[in-house]
Amino acid sequence: MAWYGWGSSTSLPLDKVELAVGPPFSNIGNGCQVPNPMIVPICPDGNSWCIGWPAEPSPEVLSPAYNGSGHNVGTWTGDGKCSGANVTTQAEYTAWYKQSIVETATGTGNFQYPKTQMSAWLCASTAQGTGGPMNESTPEGWQFYQAVGSSGLTPPGYQVTAVQSCTYAEGFSGGQIQAGPYTNDTGMAAIIADMATNPPTQCVKNLGR
Repeated sequence: MAWYGWGSSTSLPLDKVELAVGPPFSNIGNGCQVPNPMIVPICPDGNSWCIGWPAEPSPEVLSPAYNGSGHNVGTWTGDGKCSGANVTTQAEYTAWYKQSIVETATGTGNFQYPKTQMSAWLCASTAQGTGGPMNESTPEGWQFYQAVGSSGLTPPGYQVTAVQSCTYAEGFSGGQIQAGPYTNDTGMAAIIADMATNPPTQCVKNLGR
């Protein structure tokens, strides 16, 4: 959607998109950098499209650091120093950033999807005592959704919903929705309901279908 034109006003749009957990490569530089003191406030401004997230002055705050998955990310990006023992250089950070979804240095990424309904679902907590710690999937994902939300042309019906008590850091399907139209649903049930009760307001016939 960001780099191949789908969802934009000038290309053939996707009718509707449901995105759950991530995308984890929204800003690879922020995930790979060492040391990684960065923290990302999730939905800090109380936007109308943020569902179930605590707003300022105490938003949900998480680190985008890849930690345990850094070795794999380094292999995929061609730089094994991701989340390693060496302090990240500016050149390394820039190279990782240029491979990221939210990279804007070249000016070609698109985050405006006026013909595509979009709903996103991110874990806001894990089940107490059993779900383990949160990971980077939520703060990395939020960096993409923030770019979409601040683009000046948000998708119709845009919402980024907090999923509480996920079964593990990315286990949204068994987590619980505690705010919005799908309160008390599990994450998976909410997605199914959202597809069924929030169909695209205008179907677009795409070439190749």
